[in-house]
Amino acid sequence: MQWLRSGIGEIWPRGSRFEDAPMSAIAAVYTSRLGFVIGADGRARWNDPDAVDQDKKQLESEQEQKIFEATSKNAIMAYAITGAAYNEDKSFSVIAESEKIATSLSALELVNHLEYVQRFSQLVSASISATHQKDLFDYSPAKICAPGHENSIVRLVFCGYFRKVPFAYDVEIVNEHGILSCQPVQYDIRLMGPVVLGSEVIAKLMYNEEDIRFRRYIVRISQDSSARDAVACVKGYLEACSTPLARTLDPFCEIIGGHIHVAKITPGGFDWIIPPIRSDD
Repeated sequence: MQWLRSGIGEIWPRGSRFEDAPMSAIAAVYTSRLGFVIGADGRARWNDPDAVDQDKKQLESEQEQKIFEATSKNAIMAYAITGAAYNEDKSFSVIAESEKIATSLSALELVNHLEYVQRFSQLVSASISATHQKDLFDYSPAKICAPGHENSIVRLVFCGYFRKVPFAYDVEIVNEHGILSCQPVQYDIRLMGPVVLGSEVIAKLMYNEEDIRFRRYIVRISQDSSARDAVACVKGYLEACSTPLARTLDPFCEIIGGHIHVAKITPGGFDWIIPPIRSDD
């Protein structure tokens, strides 16, 4: 059985902040003046491309939505999903399950943002595990992923506000010898400029080395940056990872591409800057 997935890579900066993500690319920036801007690519590919026939090929997408809105009584946020989004026949969808979970949590009055992220992630993990027990979802190691993430199944990124206080986390749901684990890791908001999850190779070339080949995609962010610059920064990384040059330098970039969608989150709400392309559009 295969997974239809968007790749999982690494997050940068953790100390500096690139991560190879085994499932495509996500980028986010935060400033106290603008709030959060988060974007994702739209590509979804099978875990084992060599085993894909033409019928399955048609289930792949260049306009997969990976960013979603979520609220609770005290919170407004975006969450992003990357990784094994579907099973082989799309009868199980991590995206659909996550939307149900977001709805179920929306009426709760939680203590803090960590409680929300933990509950959300544990419910996603439990849903995946239950589907696996029915032989409808495989835990096989991923072939399209960053080194060291072969057993990662899904990665979730959260950013937003709890009682108007900003927060951001990522959670990697990992298969550890048949048992799923998920541990939220909180970002230091002061370092979020930008956080990128995708190709570590391209991130380092852009932000550490300022490689001339990617100069047109590099936008530096400060607390005084404009909203336009924040969007350009997020789009720049995603577009750079989608180029033929990026695919030459890092084969992981083969699974990055398609329609880029970008959202902004402030204490006042969630707004699309570049909306996803929906199937009914």
